[in-house]
Amino acid sequence: MFAEDFEYLTIIPIKTKYPNISKLILVKLIVIFLMHVILLFLCASFTMVLSFVLLKYKPSLDMIKSVYLYNFSMIVPISIVVMLSSIVIMITKKEKTGLVLGLLIYMFYGFGTGFNFLIIKKFPIFKYGVINLLNLPNQLIDSQYTNLTQLSISNMILTSLICLIIESLILYKISKEKEV
Repeated sequence: MFAEDFEYLTIIPIKTKYPNISKLILVKLIVIFLMHVILLFLCASFTMVLSFVLLKYKPSLDMIKSVYLYNFSMIVPISIVVMLSSIVIMITKKEKTGLVLGLLIYMFYGFGTGFNFLIIKKFPIFKYGVINLLNLPNQLIDSQYTNLTQLSISNMILTSLICLIIESLILYKISKEKEV
């Protein structure tokens, strides 16, 4: 969302009108977050409607709670990926680098989850990695994931929040130091 500002140099007139780049980045991240929440709500609602209409599932409160819990619990791990991508974009000033990072994380998560759990088993420090933290929604739905992720739900949330705080501080520092 703000990578285009650097690539197409629209950041220059923006910076002259609003010299505090950190606040500008914060506002853009808030917009990304709000768009993410809206999209998650729409995706969850669309999934349920399709399940009821096409698959003839009977509506139940448990199903509705599970679908929304799964979708909205993705907010925390996705925020970590968005912040990492934002840091990379601020360093490189190229949108593609942030997109590539986000895609690589998702691809590794999608295709390498089993591999991730093997690495965690051999090297327990990797249980605090971003790929493992993406399993938060799965673990909320299925408690058996605790054996694979080797983190409790509260530890996953705490680790995610610590990551977000660290990433926020890094992004703030980069935004203060980077010359446009």
